[in-house]
Amino acid sequence: MSKKQTRNVSKSNLSRSRGNARGRRSQERLAAQQRDARRKRFTLAGIILVLVLIVGVGGWLIYRNNAAANMPVATSIATSDIQCNSGEMSSYHVHTHLSIYISGKAVTVPAQIGINGTTCLYWLHTHATNGIIHVEAPSQYPFKLGNFLDIWGTKFANLGYPPLLDQNTGWQVYVNGKAYHGDYRNIPLLGHTLITMAYQSPGVKPDTSYSWGSL
Repeated sequence: MSKKQTRNVSKSNLSRSRGNARGRRSQERLAAQQRDARRKRFTLAGIILVLVLIVGVGGWLIYRNNAAANMPVATSIATSDIQCNSGEMSSYHVHTHLSIYISGKAVTVPAQIGINGTTCLYWLHTHATNGIIHVEAPSQYPFKLGNFLDIWGTKFANLGYPPLLDQNTGWQVYVNGKAYHGDYRNIPLLGHTLITMAYQSPGVKPDTSYSWGSL
């Protein structure tokens, strides 16, 4: 082969080599662009997913809060809805202590309030003269002191019900030793709550402790 032919072959090989290099670079750029495009798509999809989750969770929280706000809340139970059963209810069982003073003298809370023989036991009742109100119901209800006083005054008035309990004025009432302001009939009957009621008895000290024993 002549020198001229050799030079032509070398130029041709060099041209192909450069062309191949440009092709590889072009492919590499294309591959890099495709990878960047995929990353952008994945990033965008991730952002959209996060936004959807945020909107979904936010919407659920708003719905839950609105539902809770609009849900009727039982703040009391009608005394007429308190049943008298043949046996004790044990699903919900708590005790409240009630002390009553009238004109400076202690008034005994009688035994057997809410108990009529062996076939009638109201969910709110007393067993002894120690002032303990037994709350025994099939489930937890928002019982109030007024419920117990209604049972005592309307169904067991013969057990020494003080008529002064029917008026709101003249009473000083304490719950767990602290002054209670408002209608005392609305005092909740909760576990180990201490209620002290004093009518025209300024020297009475409210109950702050009680020996509950196993109750």
